[in-house]
Amino acid sequence: MTVLLPCSHLCDACTDDSAGVSAKVQRCVSRQKRKTQLALVTLKNSRQSLFVPELLVPDGWSTATLSQPHTLYKVVAAVDGRLVSLFDGVTQYKLGQTLHAKRGGAAWAPLDACYFAFPTMQQAASAILPQNSQLAKAPRMLIEVRCHGKGYLHRNDMWAVPHMTTVGVIGQITEAAEVAVPARYAGR
Repeated sequence: MTVLLPCSHLCDACTDDSAGVSAKVQRCVSRQKRKTQLALVTLKNSRQSLFVPELLVPDGWSTATLSQPHTLYKVVAAVDGRLVSLFDGVTQYKLGQTLHAKRGGAAWAPLDACYFAFPTMQQAASAILPQNSQLAKAPRMLIEVRCHGKGYLHRNDMWAVPHMTTVGVIGQITEAAEVAVPARYAGR
């Protein structure tokens, strides 16, 4: 025979003298079960935001996944024969090398840890740089990149992606945001 005793924390259900001990414990167990279920749902929702950061995405951005490598275009600085990020002045883009977001792991990388690119050469060439770009006055080159992973898409079609491979150098960009495009890239 199972004996049910009132809970040790003496909740209202257990201290109600009108019910028998068994009924008191059953009500207390039911209440504790509901509290635990609610706590688990809350925990699951908070942990889920680590994997799908919808609540953390700035206005104008949405989460998006490139499950297969996708061709995009990016403008970089040409400094001492190297292709370098216009923004941070440090990140190097080497042909065939894949860059991975420095934070994020298997989950969504934070937006500020991603690499930015555009779906067309014209959009990349005419993109406005952030004011704090380190190499804003350096000569610019347009590169073709292959990107994949859990990233973000801005309403102006700019992608922020966690994995980016440089596959080609297309040409130099003039001050008027015109691109000297070789014939093999014409029409893209």
